[in-house]
Amino acid sequence: MDANQQVIEILQSIVTERAVSIEHLDQSLDEYALDSMVFVALVIALENQFHFEFDDDHLILSAFSTLRSLADYVSEHSNQSEVPS
Repeated sequence: MDANQQVIEILQSIVTERAVSIEHLDQSLDEYALDSMVFVALVIALENQFHFEFDDDHLILSAFSTLRSLADYVSEHSNQSEVPS
């Protein structure tokens, strides 16, 4: 399963009142009515699933305009954590 699909499944598990699918990648995250507490729960779930930590400047919802921007960030940073130092 690719990172986009995993991010979608995690978001769907948190935002149960609205359907989330791969077709929604370019929708604004505002459409999911996420508040700061729900966003923190989403960040924690993503960090646990992908084994990395969000940079401090990305710990606010406004850092991500769309679901795709969030999925791209997760994909990029989870890949970096696998590179040996």
